[in-house]
Parts: sequence; structure tokens; C-alpha cells
Amino acid sequence: MTKYSVVIHEDPEGGFWAEVPALPGCYSQCESVAELTDDVREAIAGVLEVMQEQGTENCPRMNTDKNGQEKALSPAARFAG
Repeated sequence: MTKYSVVIHEDPEGGFWAEVPALPGCYSQCESVAELTDDVREAIAGVLEVMQEQGTENCPRMNTDKNGQEKALSPAARFAG
């Protein structure tokens, strides 16, 4: 199971939003972090499905260095994709 770093931001107008730097276009927004956790997993699955359909599922991850080691993102939480 691949794990992706998820950066969670607090929206100044209320709620939270998350982005997955390794998956361009993968975002989610919710009122609570608990809701966001489930929604971002769905967003990851959706982006991966589209990438597979388009034949781009093996694109390089933007949050890894040249040795494949994950770069630190702060603040970040890890979610399974």
C-alpha cells in the first residue's frame, strides 16, 4: 500500500482543506479534520484511478528525493492511498 503525505491547512473562514503534493490536482475541503481524513482518501483514490486510465500512474512523486526517500513536509499527516 502506497502512502502519500497530506498537507492539512486551516481555512481562515472556517473548516480545513488538504492537498497531496505528490498527486497534482488532489485536494479536498471539509468542516472538520475527521471528515477531511475520509474525503482525502477518496480524493487520492479518484486521482489514482484517473491516472491509471490515462496511463500516467507511474509519474514521479514530487515529495521524494532522487533516492526515493520522502522529503519532509510540515505540517503533514500521512494517509494510505
